[in-house]
Amino acid sequence: MASKRVGPGQPVPDAGGGGDKSVLKRCIIGFYTRAIERLPVEEKPALLAAILDGGLCFGPLDPVSNIVANAIWHLSTGEDSSEHVEEVEMRQCLKTMARGSLKALVGFMTSYFRYLPTMEAMHFLRAAEGDLLAAVHLVEAERCTSAFDIGSCTTKTALRCAAGASGHPDPDRLATAMLSLSSKAHKIAHLLSRKGRLTCSDVDHLSYLLLEEGTNDQICTQQLMALVPPRLPPELADAAATFSPLAPQGVTVKDERTLERCTKSLQCVLVDKIHGFYLEALALLPQHLLRGRYHRSVVMAGHCYGPLDPVSNIILNTIWYDAVFRSPRSST
Repeated sequence: MASKRVGPGQPVPDAGGGGDKSVLKRCIIGFYTRAIERLPVEEKPALLAAILDGGLCFGPLDPVSNIVANAIWHLSTGEDSSEHVEEVEMRQCLKTMARGSLKALVGFMTSYFRYLPTMEAMHFLRAAEGDLLAAVHLVEAERCTSAFDIGSCTTKTALRCAAGASGHPDPDRLATAMLSLSSKAHKIAHLLSRKGRLTCSDVDHLSYLLLEEGTNDQICTQQLMALVPPRLPPELADAAATFSPLAPQGVTVKDERTLERCTKSLQCVLVDKIHGFYLEALALLPQHLLRGRYHRSVVMAGHCYGPLDPVSNIILNTIWYDAVFRSPRSST
């Protein structure tokens, strides 16, 4: 089942109920169908079992490429998989893998971004059509936060949380595999960018790439994020570039409680950002004057709003208040 893109202003149909979760599950099952079509499962029957055992759509590539890469990695590492899969068993296993993939995607989003509710994470994943890094890109654009870094402690922790949420028996091992996959994402994406069905030779080449040692995390991050914009749905690419809300693109708030949760999460993000401005301003003020003189002014009138940038406004307002309303007990 192929995923359906949503045009500007068009909500995604909720056939069968379930909202974002139901739509994402159907979309993810479609990814598995396309991944199976791309792999030479007739020539290598073990690939089909590898998809059903370890082919999560969670990872740094597009969802179908993630399934292909994770399945080949699962097979290359010598994991036990049955080569013969019954049709009924395959349908059930696909549903199980889709649930695990969805839990991994949501687990990463809610662990990586502070104050991001599960429902809001699903909104972004649905807008990005199940593409993890595309969803990360949209959240960063919406929140005006710093760029994604695959080598950061936050990312590594989120990977472990996502691996655990997927139900994988060894979350640490899966998280390590995701980091390894990220380090070769550019090469793998180039190989998988060819249309059509992969050959056994392509599978062997991918297996070699997946098992070789990784590259520098910083270079890897730049390559990863360079791959993301082309993967975004066209109607969302411009919205992300201009930090526009997602509501006009079909990601809508369904009720007042959802709106309250989303608003509260953004308020918490903003408070954290302002808190960072104050820490930076306090670090820039002379410490002996801050302890003996400016501490009162910071508390009374060190506002971050004004004609300059937030940090400069805090410093300017603090010094102004001290000059105009200086406490007679403050030391010089």
